[in-house]
Amino acid sequence: MAIALSGTANAGTASTPASGSWESTGGVFVNNAVDGKTNVLVAHLSLKIDGEVDVAYCIDFSHDLSVNAKTYDEKNWSDATYPTADALAKIKWVLGHGFPSETATQLLKDSGSTLSPSDAMINDVVYAGTQTAIWSFSDPTKFKLGAYDEHESGDKRFSADEYAAVSAIYSHLTNDAKAESTDAPGSLTISPASATGVVGAKVGPFTVKSNVGDATIKVTGGKAVDKNGKDVTTVADGGQFYVEADAVGPVSIAATAEGTVPTGRIFVSHDAPKSHQELVLAGTAGVPLEAAAAATVTAAPSPSSPPSLPVTGAQTGLWAGIGLLLVAGGAVLVMVLRRRRVKFVA
Repeated sequence: MAIALSGTANAGTASTPASGSWESTGGVFVNNAVDGKTNVLVAHLSLKIDGEVDVAYCIDFSHDLSVNAKTYDEKNWSDATYPTADALAKIKWVLGHGFPSETATQLLKDSGSTLSPSDAMINDVVYAGTQTAIWSFSDPTKFKLGAYDEHESGDKRFSADEYAAVSAIYSHLTNDAKAESTDAPGSLTISPASATGVVGAKVGPFTVKSNVGDATIKVTGGKAVDKNGKDVTTVADGGQFYVEADAVGPVSIAATAEGTVPTGRIFVSHDAPKSHQELVLAGTAGVPLEAAAAATVTAAPSPSSPPSLPVTGAQTGLWAGIGLLLVAGGAVLVMVLRRRRVKFVA
């Protein structure tokens, strides 16, 4: 199920909070090192929402599920009642590195387990390893995975090898866990938010920032181009583009990207939210992100007319020309006089 987001990297829960009903396909016992109990049942949970079934985990070791009222409502991470904010940040990491975000084969490899992925109880093994790791963060004073007891047996018990795999996954997820943001599953921005240019010229540049991969660019009222004027449809993180338009007016720019992050959606009991277990969805989901910018395109300035000569400059040029003619005329007259050798008589 996709988490619908809008704007520039605003994150949160689903656009419309959902409701669902929890289901269980059985479970297997593990041991609790805190109180020495050997009958802690790791129930394999799921939530059915809008006809789809998603893997779910318990984030509240102290309370039971609501057996008679199975409806659960979605809440934000900040609305979780029992785990602390620091615990939720670690649980978010576990969800992204546990089952089913990682396949059983990959999770066994990551944890250094030698159990075969074809083991008959492999799904219970990887689920129990992930659930017990989550409990160690949600209820650290009440649960810690205990050692295997070779005297235990029964249909809901792991074999020694299977329990060793559960312990390996538990150790991997608890020892390697890092605090992960519970607020922002992805980000996408365009900067600057607006720019101005003239018709036919490149307006920008605009810079894309994305931590979920390439962004698709759509321009209304113009087109997106690179620095060489070549059309652009996608831009990578840190990449730049320009806008060109053939007409005066506004240009709108939209960027979209798709990320994949752990769902981590919190659900609480509809009838008694503080009296029953809180659940969190596992797996991954697509996260659509959007960002917007704008450009204003104006008319290019009119070409300038050649400057006219000042009136004084024209008169000066005219008199200079006349002066040259007079000088030339005088020279001709002198030449004529000389050639005629006129003799003056007193």
